[in-house]
Amino acid sequence: MLKKLKSGFKHAFAVEPPDYQYTQEETVVADKFAEYLVKRKLTAPAVLFIKSSAPLNMIANQVLLFAKPFATFIFKEEEYKIFTAMLEHRNSMDFIVERIEEAERKHRSKQADKPTENAEMEVGKET
Repeated sequence: MLKKLKSGFKHAFAVEPPDYQYTQEETVVADKFAEYLVKRKLTAPAVLFIKSSAPLNMIANQVLLFAKPFATFIFKEEEYKIFTAMLEHRNSMDFIVERIEEAERKHRSKQADKPTENAEMEVGKET
């Protein structure tokens, strides 16, 4: 009995290794969330909120379970399960911020590659 109790407590307070590798599914879901925020120009507020609430990510996980009906705007049910499970990892908030920043960089590079309407008008005036 004592041996069983001792083995149970052995891993009771274990934390995951800092070099946890996120799965392909977790990366896809994080990217979908990041794209949703970037398209709505919520990058800065989202990063600020995530960074400020990072120490509370386990509580955030529980809050997201409460907010499940509202999350259907972004995720399908299976994606939502993956997203909430991902938040249980110690460095998940940093991972999500990285994905948001990457999505923002991609969005800005696409915008830079597009010729603007003003630039087209100026070219027309010169000829």
